[in-house]
Amino acid sequence: MIEIATKHHMRLGNDSFHLDVDLKVPTKDVTALFGPSGAGKTTLINVISGLLKPDSARIIIDGIVLNDTERMIFEPPNKRRIGYVFQDSRLFPHLSVTENLRFGQRFSSPISSGDKITSRRVYDLLRLEPILNRSVHRLSGGEAQRVAIGRALLANPRLLLMDEPLASLDVERKAEILPFLEEIGQLFGIPIIYVSHSLPEIRRLAKWIAVMDTGKIGAFGPIEQITSRIDLAPLTEAPGGGSVLSADVIGHDAKLFLTYLECEHQQLTVPIIKADVGAPVRVQVRPEDITISLAKPSGLSVLNVLAGQVEHMRDIARSPSVDVLLNIGDQETKVSLWAKVTKLAAERLALKQGMMVYALIKSVSIDRTQIGIG
Repeated sequence: MIEIATKHHMRLGNDSFHLDVDLKVPTKDVTALFGPSGAGKTTLINVISGLLKPDSARIIIDGIVLNDTERMIFEPPNKRRIGYVFQDSRLFPHLSVTENLRFGQRFSSPISSGDKITSRRVYDLLRLEPILNRSVHRLSGGEAQRVAIGRALLANPRLLLMDEPLASLDVERKAEILPFLEEIGQLFGIPIIYVSHSLPEIRRLAKWIAVMDTGKIGAFGPIEQITSRIDLAPLTEAPGGGSVLSADVIGHDAKLFLTYLECEHQQLTVPIIKADVGAPVRVQVRPEDITISLAKPSGLSVLNVLAGQVEHMRDIARSPSVDVLLNIGDQETKVSLWAKVTKLAAERLALKQGMMVYALIKSVSIDRTQIGIG
C-alpha cells in the first residue's frame, strides 16, 4: 500500500492554492490521477517524489517511510527510488541515448521482492536498440519519451510517477507509446501513478482512478465504478467520457468479422478484435449512445441490448437532458451503466428508480482493438 497524507499551501500570483490529500493506493497496477488543469495533480506527485517539500506530509510505500513531518523525516528525491517521467522527456542534451539511460542506473538498486530490471529487458521492451548511439537531438518526440521511460525504469524504482507523458505528442506518437506503457506494470510489477486529464488514456492504462479537483481527492476507486458515477459527472464528463464495463471474450465469427463478449451474464457484439477466448477486455459506452426501452426490442438493427434497473436519475439544469444510472449487474455486484436521455423521453417512459428497462447501445468501443483473431 502507498499511503499519502499531505497538506500544502502555495501562492500562485494573486491566488492561493491548498493541497489537502489523504489517499491510500494499492502497490500494484496503474492508478490514475485525473482532473482538470489546476486541480493539483502535478503538485501531489511532486510531493510524493520529494521534488516539493510540503507543509506537512506522511508518505509511506510498503511500510518504508519517505516523509513524516511530525517525526522530521524527509528522504531526498535521489534516495526515494521513485522513477519520474515528465510531460517533456527532460533528457540531457549533451549525452547520447545510451548515456542518458546509464544515468538512470546510477541510482539503481535491486528490488528484493522481484528480479532486477536489466538493460536488456528495458531495451527489448521499449525497442531502444536501434537508437542507442543517437544524439538526443535526433530523436522524434515518441523516441525521446521511450528513452525517458527507459531511464526511469533503469533506476529500479519501487514506484513510477508519470506526469502526462503523452500530452506533448501527436496522435500517431501517442499510439506508438501506449502499448509500451501497458506492458511496463505487467512485465516489471512496478506500481504506477499516472497523471492525465485524458479519459481515453486512463481507461486504457489504469485499474484505479483518483479524481482530483481544487487540491482534494473527490473520489477514488476502480475505474469502472468512478467513471460511471453521476455525481462526478461535472469532473468526468469530458471528451471520451462514459461508462467502462469489464467483459470477457466468448467467441469470434471470422466470416462476419465479429467478436462476442460476455458482460454480467449478458452478451455484447463488437467488431472483431485480436484477443483469445476468455481474455478480459474493457468496453466503453458513451451515455449519448444509449437509448432506453421499457420492453425488450425486436426487429431493430441495434446489436447490443442490456437489461438493467434504474438506480438513480439526475436532472441537468438548463439542459434538455437527464442522466440515468442503470445497474446491469445484480444487487450484490452492481455494475453501472450511465445513459443520457431527453427529459421528454424520460417523462414519456415515466422513468423512476427501481424500474426494469433495456439499454439499446448504438456504439461500443474497446481498448486495443485490432483486426484479426488472437
